[in-house]
Amino acid sequence: MSYTAKLILKNGVYFVPRCSVLRILNNNCKLKELTADRDAMLVIIDHKKVQVLLDVSEIENYLFLSFDKHKKYTGTTCCNTAADRSFIIASQAHYAIFIPMENLPIHPSEIVALQTEYNTTRNYFIDNEE
Repeated sequence: MSYTAKLILKNGVYFVPRCSVLRILNNNCKLKELTADRDAMLVIIDHKKVQVLLDVSEIENYLFLSFDKHKKYTGTTCCNTAADRSFIIASQAHYAIFIPMENLPIHPSEIVALQTEYNTTRNYFIDNEE
């Protein structure tokens, strides 16, 4: 299923990367195998635990953009792990965007919130002022 994640920016513009969807039902997940050949992933964390543990070992040049249950931006984790090292993210996020650094043309500090949509086929910006 193809979704888009509309990232709402401080200046009223939206950035919309094309995303695949990953629904996490357990409190831990290894992301290395899931990121192969993907532009970005909308991660929906759907379990009753307080935190999720995400193993991002051996993943290079990805950002993990976190959002709370109201889809408000809460922070970014940079995933850039050497092949012989392990790295695990412990997060309380309910939603996240897992995206290659080069596919995010804005600084993460410009993000305010997240909206989700279905089946957009390209990256684009929308000026909310028009």
